[in-house]
Amino acid sequence: MSTPGAGYVFDMGWERERERLEANEHYWDPFSERILEQLDITDGMRVLDVGAGGGTMSTWFARRVAPSGSVLAVDLDPRFVMALEEPNLEARRLDLFAEEFPSDSFDVVHARCLLEHLPERVRGLERLIGATRPGGLVAVCDFGGEFGGPIDPLPEDLLCQEVSLEVVNQAGWDDTWAPTMADHMRRLGLQDIGAESFRRYEVGGRAGAVRIRQFSVGVIRDRMLATGRITAEEIDAHVQRLQDPSVGHLSFETWYAWGRRPI
Repeated sequence: MSTPGAGYVFDMGWERERERLEANEHYWDPFSERILEQLDITDGMRVLDVGAGGGTMSTWFARRVAPSGSVLAVDLDPRFVMALEEPNLEARRLDLFAEEFPSDSFDVVHARCLLEHLPERVRGLERLIGATRPGGLVAVCDFGGEFGGPIDPLPEDLLCQEVSLEVVNQAGWDDTWAPTMADHMRRLGLQDIGAESFRRYEVGGRAGAVRIRQFSVGVIRDRMLATGRITAEEIDAHVQRLQDPSVGHLSFETWYAWGRRPI
């Protein structure tokens, strides 16, 4: 969920926020769809999409469970998902930790790029699980683990990655969380647990993970400079390599984990 408090790295009021979300969607949606297509999400189901962002996955769910199913898409900044026109999709502003957050209600609860930002991420996972009905599915996607970057990094690449990690970790993001999500689900009592990771080889340009990195650096640039450890010229050199098609990159590691609440 796009939450502007402690733990959320990105400013929802950033003038290029929709463009940033579109880059995320273009990169992650095919992975999300491939995983979710295997999990028996069908007509008639009730779906809760938490931290819906731009709403592309909310739209996918709405079409997947049509005509008799429904989707509730929630976010702290629901302006983009509220603009969608799927007849079985409702958008609402709602905090994961609010008292009115639903419980025991949904066949499917989904969250992407949400829990990694929350200081109370295990409690957040508990809230997602609690929103499912007995037998319901919880599916969570976050990125973390291998950070990736240029295959042959220059000193400014390594420095930029080190400083950017410092900044986002100070904001509350946890790069170790994603690979552990399935085990947390096990400890919280879910059944039929599965997990899968995803990485990609890319060259520099304006699409994919390298584009996401460019936006990420743009959002936290001032905070990186404020550390005193890196100069504007070093940041610019790294961004230029993210755009250079002659430079090969490995994307950051992304994980999906899923499980079912016991009946």
